Amino acid sequence: MTKLDERLSLLEEAKLEKEIDSSRELFVGIPSLLERLILTFKL
Repeated sequence: MTKLDERLSLLEEAKLEKEIDSSRELFVGIPSLLERLILTFKL
């Protein structure tokens, strides 16, 4: 494995981690959005 290959695989890993983080934020954000909607309709 050359230095370039190493760098490329590191970039790929970083991309994947970013995608996982953003999708995790979405999943975390959805319930709180639903809660907010429910609360606003109750008022």
